[in-house]
Amino acid sequence: MKYAGYPVVDLTVAGETLRFEQDNGSMHVGTSVWPSSLVLVKWVEHILLKGGAGAGGSPSLSVVCEDIQPRTFSGKRGVDLGTGCGVAGLGLALLGLNVVLTDIAPVMPALKRNFKKNVSSTSLASAGKPGSKAGKVKIAQLYWENEKQIAALKPPFDYVIAADVVYLENIVEPLLNAMSALAGPHTIILLGYQIRQAEAHELFWRLCPDFFHIQQIPHTELHPDYAWDENDIYILKKK
Repeated sequence: MKYAGYPVVDLTVAGETLRFEQDNGSMHVGTSVWPSSLVLVKWVEHILLKGGAGAGGSPSLSVVCEDIQPRTFSGKRGVDLGTGCGVAGLGLALLGLNVVLTDIAPVMPALKRNFKKNVSSTSLASAGKPGSKAGKVKIAQLYWENEKQIAALKPPFDYVIAADVVYLENIVEPLLNAMSALAGPHTIILLGYQIRQAEAHELFWRLCPDFFHIQQIPHTELHPDYAWDENDIYILKKK
Protein backbone atom coordinates (compact mmCIF):
# COMPACT_ATOMS: atom_id res chain seq x y z
CA MET A 1 0.00 0.00 0.00
CA LYS A 2 1.18 3.51 -0.79
CA TYR A 3 -0.03 6.91 0.35
CA ALA A 4 1.11 10.56 0.50
CA GLY A 5 4.63 10.94 -0.89
CA TYR A 6 4.21 8.40 -3.69
CA PRO A 7 2.96 9.15 -7.20
CA VAL A 8 0.35 6.37 -7.34
CA VAL A 9 -1.91 4.99 -4.60
CA ASP A 10 -3.92 1.78 -5.03
CA LEU A 11 -6.99 0.96 -2.96
CA THR A 12 -8.95 -2.29 -3.25
CA VAL A 13 -12.67 -1.93 -2.57
CA ALA A 14 -15.36 -4.55 -3.16
CA GLY A 15 -12.85 -6.70 -5.00
CA GLU A 16 -11.86 -3.93 -7.43
CA THR A 17 -8.76 -1.77 -7.48
CA LEU A 18 -8.94 2.00 -7.62
CA ARG A 19 -5.73 3.72 -8.70
CA PHE A 20 -5.07 7.34 -7.82
CA GLU A 21 -2.43 9.46 -9.51
CA GLN A 22 -1.08 12.19 -7.27
CA ASP A 23 0.53 15.48 -8.23
CA ASN A 24 2.93 15.94 -5.36
CA GLY A 25 4.57 18.91 -7.06
CA SER A 26 1.35 20.89 -6.80
CA MET A 27 0.94 23.65 -4.22
CA HIS A 28 -2.57 22.36 -3.46
CA VAL A 29 -2.94 19.67 -0.80
CA GLY A 30 -5.94 18.24 -2.63
CA THR A 31 -3.77 16.74 -5.34
CA SER A 32 -2.25 14.25 -2.87
CA VAL A 33 -3.88 11.21 -1.29
CA TRP A 34 -4.22 11.49 2.49
CA PRO A 35 -4.60 8.42 4.69
CA SER A 36 -7.87 9.27 6.45
CA SER A 37 -9.75 8.79 3.19
CA LEU A 38 -8.36 5.25 2.90
CA VAL A 39 -9.25 4.48 6.52
CA LEU A 40 -12.78 5.81 6.03
CA VAL A 41 -13.53 3.75 2.92
CA LYS A 42 -12.15 0.54 4.40
CA TRP A 43 -14.12 1.07 7.62
CA VAL A 44 -17.39 1.43 5.70
CA GLU A 45 -16.55 -1.66 3.64
CA HIS A 46 -15.75 -3.50 6.88
CA ILE A 47 -19.15 -2.52 8.34
CA LEU A 48 -21.01 -3.54 5.18
CA LEU A 49 -19.28 -6.92 5.03
CA LYS A 50 -20.33 -7.55 8.63
CA GLY A 51 -23.89 -6.66 7.66
CA GLY A 52 -24.12 -3.56 9.80
CA ALA A 53 -25.37 -3.60 13.37
CA GLY A 54 -26.08 -6.88 15.06
CA ALA A 55 -23.63 -8.90 12.94
CA GLY A 56 -20.58 -9.03 15.13
CA GLY A 57 -20.22 -5.31 15.76
CA SER A 58 -19.88 -3.73 19.16
CA PRO A 59 -23.24 -3.17 20.93
CA SER A 60 -22.11 0.39 21.63
CA LEU A 61 -22.08 1.02 17.88
CA SER A 62 -25.54 -0.33 17.14
CA VAL A 63 -27.08 3.14 16.76
CA VAL A 64 -24.35 4.20 14.36
CA CYS A 65 -23.96 1.03 12.34
CA GLU A 66 -27.65 0.58 11.68
CA ASP A 67 -27.24 3.56 9.34
CA ILE A 68 -24.43 1.86 7.41
CA GLN A 69 -25.58 -1.49 6.09
CA PRO A 70 -26.64 -2.69 2.65
CA ARG A 71 -30.33 -1.83 2.95
CA THR A 72 -29.66 1.72 4.16
CA PHE A 73 -26.51 2.58 2.20
CA SER A 74 -26.67 1.41 -1.41
CA GLY A 75 -28.45 3.85 -3.69
CA LYS A 76 -28.42 6.74 -1.22
CA ARG A 77 -27.12 10.23 -2.07
CA GLY A 78 -23.73 11.36 -0.78
CA VAL A 79 -21.48 14.38 -1.23
CA ASP A 80 -17.72 14.26 -0.68
CA LEU A 81 -16.26 17.56 0.55
CA GLY A 82 -12.68 18.40 -0.41
CA THR A 83 -12.51 15.11 -2.25
CA GLY A 84 -9.07 15.83 -3.74
CA CYS A 85 -8.16 12.88 -5.95
CA GLY A 86 -11.58 11.36 -5.21
CA VAL A 87 -10.53 8.52 -2.90
CA ALA A 88 -13.36 8.54 -0.37
CA GLY A 89 -16.14 9.29 -2.84
CA LEU A 90 -15.07 6.79 -5.48
CA GLY A 91 -14.45 4.12 -2.85
CA LEU A 92 -17.91 4.55 -1.36
CA ALA A 93 -19.43 4.60 -4.85
CA LEU A 94 -18.04 1.10 -5.41
CA LEU A 95 -19.96 0.16 -2.27
CA GLY A 96 -23.19 1.48 -3.79
CA LEU A 97 -23.45 5.14 -2.76
CA ASN A 98 -24.41 7.75 -5.37
CA VAL A 99 -21.77 10.41 -4.81
CA VAL A 100 -21.01 13.96 -5.88
CA LEU A 101 -17.26 14.60 -5.68
CA THR A 102 -16.55 18.25 -4.84
CA ASP A 103 -13.49 20.44 -4.57
CA ILE A 104 -12.15 23.84 -5.58
CA ALA A 105 -11.14 24.82 -9.12
CA PRO A 106 -7.35 24.30 -8.80
CA VAL A 107 -7.88 20.67 -7.77
CA MET A 108 -10.27 19.87 -10.62
CA PRO A 109 -7.64 18.71 -13.16
CA ALA A 110 -6.32 16.02 -10.77
CA LEU A 111 -9.84 15.05 -9.75
CA LYS A 112 -11.14 14.78 -13.32
CA ARG A 113 -8.14 12.71 -14.37
CA ASN A 114 -8.65 10.22 -11.53
CA PHE A 115 -12.40 10.20 -12.01
CA LYS A 116 -12.12 9.36 -15.70
CA LYS A 117 -9.55 6.59 -15.26
CA ASN A 118 -11.23 4.90 -12.32
CA VAL A 119 -14.73 5.05 -13.72
CA SER A 120 -13.61 3.55 -17.01
CA SER A 121 -11.64 0.73 -15.35
CA THR A 122 -14.15 -0.43 -12.71
CA SER A 123 -17.83 -1.30 -12.33
CA LEU A 124 -18.49 2.42 -11.85
CA ALA A 125 -18.76 2.51 -15.65
CA SER A 126 -21.96 0.47 -15.45
CA ALA A 127 -23.51 2.33 -12.49
CA GLY A 128 -27.25 2.70 -12.88
CA LYS A 129 -27.56 -0.21 -15.30
CA PRO A 130 -29.48 -3.40 -14.42
CA GLY A 131 -27.46 -5.64 -12.16
CA SER A 132 -24.88 -3.02 -11.23
CA LYS A 133 -24.14 -2.58 -7.54
CA ALA A 134 -22.00 0.52 -8.02
CA GLY A 135 -23.28 4.00 -7.30
CA LYS A 136 -23.37 6.86 -9.77
CA VAL A 137 -20.61 9.46 -9.53
CA LYS A 138 -20.63 13.12 -10.53
CA ILE A 139 -18.18 16.00 -10.11
CA ALA A 140 -19.01 19.54 -8.99
CA GLN A 141 -16.95 22.56 -8.05
CA LEU A 142 -17.62 23.68 -4.50
CA TYR A 143 -16.20 26.46 -2.38
CA TRP A 144 -17.55 25.90 1.11
CA GLU A 145 -18.61 29.52 1.62
CA ASN A 146 -20.46 29.70 -1.72
CA GLU A 147 -24.16 29.42 -0.91
CA LYS A 148 -25.22 29.22 -4.57
CA GLN A 149 -22.92 26.27 -5.22
CA ILE A 150 -24.23 24.54 -2.10
CA ALA A 151 -27.85 25.12 -3.15
CA ALA A 152 -27.09 23.79 -6.65
CA LEU A 153 -26.17 20.43 -5.12
CA LYS A 154 -29.78 20.11 -3.87
CA PRO A 155 -29.26 19.21 -0.22
CA PRO A 156 -29.91 17.56 2.10
CA PHE A 157 -27.88 14.44 1.37
CA ASP A 158 -28.17 11.07 3.03
CA TYR A 159 -24.42 11.09 3.64
CA VAL A 160 -21.87 13.89 3.84
CA ILE A 161 -18.27 12.65 3.55
CA ALA A 162 -15.20 14.59 4.65
CA ALA A 163 -11.71 13.13 5.04
CA ASP A 164 -8.55 14.98 6.07
CA VAL A 165 -10.14 18.39 5.53
CA VAL A 166 -9.27 20.08 8.85
CA TYR A 167 -5.80 21.40 8.14
CA LEU A 168 -5.98 25.22 8.35
CA GLU A 169 -7.62 27.37 11.02
CA ASN A 170 -9.28 29.74 8.54
CA ILE A 171 -11.22 26.99 6.78
CA VAL A 172 -12.79 25.48 9.89
CA GLU A 173 -15.87 27.70 10.08
CA PRO A 174 -16.63 27.53 6.32
CA LEU A 175 -16.30 23.74 6.53
CA LEU A 176 -18.67 23.41 9.48
CA ASN A 177 -21.19 25.75 7.86
CA ALA A 178 -21.05 23.81 4.59
CA MET A 179 -21.45 20.47 6.36
CA SER A 180 -24.47 21.82 8.20
CA ALA A 181 -26.01 23.31 5.04
CA LEU A 182 -25.65 20.02 3.15
CA ALA A 183 -27.09 17.94 5.97
CA GLY A 184 -30.63 17.37 7.16
CA PRO A 185 -31.95 15.91 10.40
CA HIS A 186 -31.34 12.34 9.18
CA THR A 187 -28.01 12.88 7.39
CA ILE A 188 -25.02 10.78 8.45
CA ILE A 189 -21.75 12.72 8.29
CA LEU A 190 -18.70 10.49 7.91
CA LEU A 191 -15.55 12.29 9.03
CA GLY A 192 -12.08 10.88 8.51
CA TYR A 193 -9.72 12.81 10.75
CA GLN A 194 -6.07 13.38 11.52
CA ILE A 195 -4.51 16.30 13.37
CA ARG A 196 -2.86 18.51 10.74
CA GLN A 197 -2.53 21.86 12.50
CA ALA A 198 -2.90 22.48 16.23
CA GLU A 199 -4.89 25.70 15.78
CA ALA A 200 -7.32 24.14 13.30
CA HIS A 201 -7.71 21.08 15.51
CA GLU A 202 -8.55 23.16 18.58
CA LEU A 203 -11.02 25.39 16.75
CA PHE A 204 -12.78 22.54 14.97
CA TRP A 205 -13.47 20.55 18.11
CA ARG A 206 -14.44 23.67 20.05
CA LEU A 207 -17.06 24.67 17.45
CA CYS A 208 -18.18 21.25 16.20
CA PRO A 209 -20.44 20.48 19.21
CA ASP A 210 -22.44 23.65 18.42
CA PHE A 211 -23.45 22.07 15.09
CA PHE A 212 -23.41 18.31 15.55
CA HIS A 213 -23.77 15.34 17.85
CA ILE A 214 -20.43 13.49 17.77
CA GLN A 215 -19.51 9.83 18.10
CA GLN A 216 -16.00 8.47 17.62
CA ILE A 217 -15.53 4.98 16.21
CA PRO A 218 -13.20 2.87 18.38
CA HIS A 219 -10.08 1.72 16.56
CA THR A 220 -11.06 -1.86 17.35
CA GLU A 221 -13.99 -1.39 14.92
CA LEU A 222 -11.84 -0.17 12.01
CA HIS A 223 -10.64 -2.42 9.22
CA PRO A 224 -7.73 -4.32 10.79
CA ASP A 225 -5.33 -3.35 8.00
CA TYR A 226 -6.36 0.33 8.18
CA ALA A 227 -6.51 0.96 11.92
CA TRP A 228 -3.66 3.46 12.13
CA ASP A 229 -3.06 5.24 15.41
CA GLU A 230 -3.08 8.75 13.95
CA ASN A 231 -6.32 8.39 11.94
CA ASP A 232 -9.79 8.50 13.44
CA ILE A 233 -13.34 8.12 12.17
CA TYR A 234 -16.23 10.14 13.56
CA ILE A 235 -19.97 10.05 12.94
CA LEU A 236 -21.65 13.45 13.14
CA LYS A 237 -25.38 14.14 13.16
CA LYS A 238 -26.91 17.59 12.87
CA LYS A 239 -28.38 19.14 16.00
